[in-house]
Amino acid sequence: MRIGIVGLSFSGKSSLFNNMINSKTDNNRINSIGITKVPDIRIKKLKNVFHPKKTTYSELEFIDFKESMSTLKDYFIPRHLIQEIQKVDQLMIVIRAFTNDSVPHELKTVDHIRDLKTIMFELAFADIELIEKRIERLINDKKGLKSVLQKRIDEMINSLKSIQQELEKGVLIKDIKLSTIQTEAIKDTFFISKLPISIVINSSDDNSDLLNDTLNSIEKMTPENVTIINSMLEEELNQLDEKEQEEYRKDYKLGESAINKITNIAYKSSQLISFMTVGEDEVRSWSIQNGTNAVNSASKIHSDIKKGFIRAEVINYNDFIGIGSLVESKKLGKLKQESKEYIVQDGDIINFLFSV
Repeated sequence: MRIGIVGLSFSGKSSLFNNMINSKTDNNRINSIGITKVPDIRIKKLKNVFHPKKTTYSELEFIDFKESMSTLKDYFIPRHLIQEIQKVDQLMIVIRAFTNDSVPHELKTVDHIRDLKTIMFELAFADIELIEKRIERLINDKKGLKSVLQKRIDEMINSLKSIQQELEKGVLIKDIKLSTIQTEAIKDTFFISKLPISIVINSSDDNSDLLNDTLNSIEKMTPENVTIINSMLEEELNQLDEKEQEEYRKDYKLGESAINKITNIAYKSSQLISFMTVGEDEVRSWSIQNGTNAVNSASKIHSDIKKGFIRAEVINYNDFIGIGSLVESKKLGKLKQESKEYIVQDGDIINFLFSV
């Protein structure tokens, strides 16, 4: 999954990117791109059980766009940035909630609610122009058609206008309950406000009460998944080894790392879950859309497994870890035999049986 990081100038989006991939931004590229291994304590524990030759975590790709959103530009979202956003699977919005006199906010004051409202509205507004262009194309398509087809196009145009009215209120397309005709009308156009969205509040405050107030205020105004990080502190912690980081977080009650928080909300926003495959050769995590059945999950590993699917042997991680052995799990009746229509659950350990 490709996640595009966006935000106002000096919001800390590049710092967030650096934290996620634990390296500095490459300024020689138009956009900085990095891969993050998704932390999963379950994989660590399974590794200790199977002692595999190889351990593989799920991965997310992050893109730090060179261009920022800005109230000081002719277009809040530059045209080129819109084109880049259309290539990602999720937007991660970084909102500034820290004060730093050496890096002034472009609006002179720090107000995370104001900034988030502005960005969300502008995402909707950017799609209005796309709606208008879509309507223009449909009007041109009407020419020379039979009246019954013209009537159908008129219905689509009216449905687009009703979507436009919602966008003008600042409602994102993904939050509009679309009718069948509306869905058909927009299917050939990529609207950025259809993308899943996650929100990261970048704060330097260490007062837990204030941080909770900030989080609550954001959660009241948006249904999106939100988390708070201190990117400056996280950048410093990334200089320590894993054990030192854990001790520091425990001593100062810092909770989860930025990478844990951010990958968690990214998964929730795109409705992703993980299943695992295990053995002496490899213990591996695989990301799929929630609601995916067994046969389509098998295709994540290889198309041949889907083609020759026989059945899936399944045990959930929580059941397995208390037993510690697939052989014992089978004896106890915990290793279930599932058909291709079985809906895979988060944490399922699966062995796919197939024949090609």
